[in-house]
Amino acid sequence: MRIFQDVRFALRLLINRPGFTAVAILTLALGIGASTSIFSVVEAVLLRPLPFADPSRLVQLSIRGGDGETYPLPDTDFVAWREQNDAFSSLAIYDGGEGLALTGEGDAERIIVRNVTDRFFATLGVPPLLGRTFNEGEDRPGAPKSIVLSYTFWERHFHGDRSAIGRRLARRSRSDVKNAAEYSSGGRTPNSTASGGSRIVGIPGRNPNTNPPSTSRIG
Repeated sequence: MRIFQDVRFALRLLINRPGFTAVAILTLALGIGASTSIFSVVEAVLLRPLPFADPSRLVQLSIRGGDGETYPLPDTDFVAWREQNDAFSSLAIYDGGEGLALTGEGDAERIIVRNVTDRFFATLGVPPLLGRTFNEGEDRPGAPKSIVLSYTFWERHFHGDRSAIGRRLARRSRSDVKNAAEYSSGGRTPNSTASGGSRIVGIPGRNPNTNPPSTSRIG
């Protein structure tokens, strides 16, 4: 058949011209690799839905000045927003996260910690896999320091040990010893200290489409 003759001719041509063959293979490899990388980014950023309940209903608000810079939301403003809210079913805030050194459990490890308010997981519709998330009012100043670990951090650091719930972690940033977590809730006072560290209260369900910080913390 004509197609097989063409294939044999092409193979003979490639074998007789190794330089041309190498350039052709390298060009194809680069093209395929670039196309795959671009599609992966587009799929992750634009095509893949957010890994939360009802992602189309999620809205993120931020404060931007006339210079285009983003400014933090004062706690008093957030409390007023939540008390006067009649447009959203739930409101929560989180910070940009901070890198800390985890101490007290094996070797020191650098982790990312986000401070969030008590309704953070409820707003996203993320139920706990183990333990619980944050209780109402647990983000107020003076409330017990609580931590929710990310699923990946729980598996990596605690090897999936269910007894991690209830343990306490300590974290160190610069010269201050602070509470450690991946998602933490409470008081929105990230520079506060507490003897014994923060208590682990839960681990949210794993979603393969997310790469969350190590812990979330209240307080």
